[in-house]
Amino acid sequence: MQAYALELRAVQYGLAHFGSCIAGSAVVVRCDNSTAVHYVNRMSSQGSLLCYGIAKEIRSWCKANRCWIHATFIPGKVNIEADFMSRIYLLTLTAN
Repeated sequence: MQAYALELRAVQYGLAHFGSCIAGSAVVVRCDNSTAVHYVNRMSSQGSLLCYGIAKEIRSWCKANRCWIHATFIPGKVNIEADFMSRIYLLTLTAN
């Protein structure tokens, strides 16, 4: 799966996980993948159909939960803690 698609899935799963807490709210997602930021904010159908489909699912979820979402770019070198935690998670998946 493309890195962009994986990042979009992470956004989607994060929204679903915190769903009851963020329903009816405005949510800012900080993402270190500028392409994923573009898909979340613009819902562009240019490029990857997979990414467009995931972004469309995110928008549908937000609409159903009265949630407004906006993604902002955060450089990877600043996103140290989240990057570290995701790598630990991946290591636990591959170890089992």
